[in-house]
Amino acid sequence: MQTALRGLSGIATANSYNKRLQPITLSAAAPSQTVFSLGYDFHLGAGDNGNVFGIANNRDSFRSLVGSATYTYETSVCRVRPRSAPTAPL
Repeated sequence: MQTALRGLSGIATANSYNKRLQPITLSAAAPSQTVFSLGYDFHLGAGDNGNVFGIANNRDSFRSLVGSATYTYETSVCRVRPRSAPTAPL
């Protein structure tokens, strides 16, 4: 499923979701450039339990290499811990 919306400021959003309505891509673009783009990994079809497995910054190729993070979950205490900390802000 995809959604799109253009605001009064000229920034357009384009979001896509999987069949469980979990976000796959959330992005926003001005007429001249992309200002925000995140990709989400839920491991759909391979153990998707609803928890985010990873988030990637898709805005540009450099940031996607250093601005991504993966997560693990401690089921005994229901707490989220970064498995690999991002080296640049998402």
